[in-house]
Amino acid sequence: MMSATIEQIAKCYLVLLTSLASSAERGEPIGDLPQVIANLCAKRMYEAGANELEIEDHFGARIKTYLDRTPECKKRYRSVLETAHLHILICTTLGQKIKRK
Repeated sequence: MMSATIEQIAKCYLVLLTSLASSAERGEPIGDLPQVIANLCAKRMYEAGANELEIEDHFGARIKTYLDRTPECKKRYRSVLETAHLHILICTTLGQKIKRK
């Protein structure tokens, strides 16, 4: 059951992240929303019982898959995904940012 919940959280936040990436690709300002979305996802997954490795496996790996499939010409879209992915790597490596916020 925990894995299904974690998976649902990751999917939900990935939809938000890709929607944000589409907005960025159209030239809309997004500020620090990629980091905010990544952090909120990690926090929700942590609260649902995921550890740092599971967060990286379920959310970080999904972001990486989307990033790998995104053409180089979509620079703004890729930038959003890259920023979120890097943020997840930092959060899961340090762990503390997820737990303390």
